Amino acid sequence: MKHLSLVLSILALTWLGCEDLLKDYQEETFTVDEFDRNACVLLETDSLAVSRSMSTLADTSFASAADIIAYLSQDTLLVLTPSNTNTWDIRVGADTAYAVVKITGSPATTVFFTDVSVDLALTSTENETITPVSTTINMETIADCSLIRNREAYSLSAGDYLLTVSGEDINSVLMVIINE
Repeated sequence: MKHLSLVLSILALTWLGCEDLLKDYQEETFTVDEFDRNACVLLETDSLAVSRSMSTLADTSFASAADIIAYLSQDTLLVLTPSNTNTWDIRVGADTAYAVVKITGSPATTVFFTDVSVDLALTSTENETITPVSTTINMETIADCSLIRNREAYSLSAGDYLLTVSGEDINSVLMVIINE
């Protein structure tokens, strides 16, 4: 009888303790910030409805990033600007695609979102590789929007930058570029 009451006491304490923990867990809420929520909504766009796309660069025998930027800038579809309304469909052939990112106005933090894990690289017209200031995605964003696979923030001044998108076995990537 003593053993039975001891076991029942332990079970009762365990159940009461777990019930409180479950209540706390069930009441947990996550909210994604409006900035990331906007990017998520844009990434939900059907890739067939996207108006702009970029593709591979056939001739890669350029001397500098400035030469590639000048060449790509001739095609306005390959010039991307930060926007709260545009999504770009990137067709990646031969594992790499290129475009020009045009930043106007005062310096800003420009954030690149993609729906596929890819490698992004930005190069200035002076052949300087731009390092992202952040490559992390908030846990709240991951919980709320599974479409965001890459989130890279760069501190960019006005000017043109060469964007390189690369990855293995990638056919199409949806990208959103927004100034924070």
